[in-house]
Amino acid sequence: MTTGEIVTIRGEAITLDRYITRKLRSYQPGYLERVLDVNPGLAALGVVLPVGTRFVLPPLTPQEMDAAIEVVKLWE
Repeated sequence: MTTGEIVTIRGEAITLDRYITRKLRSYQPGYLERVLDVNPGLAALGVVLPVGTRFVLPPLTPQEMDAAIEVVKLWE
């Protein structure tokens, strides 16, 4: 069993990559793929996750933390 944070999608029109980027406040190269590996069947739900979808966010590895890319907002 993989340890990590269990997440439940509570809003409409949320995609996995958007959720991860907002949660971590940065883009983590390769992390989306790792989340999909840890949660079989998650990709089959489609691009927009249904409300109530539950999945595990595995902890970041030291390599992923070092590879973080800051998200720049053009308008705030």
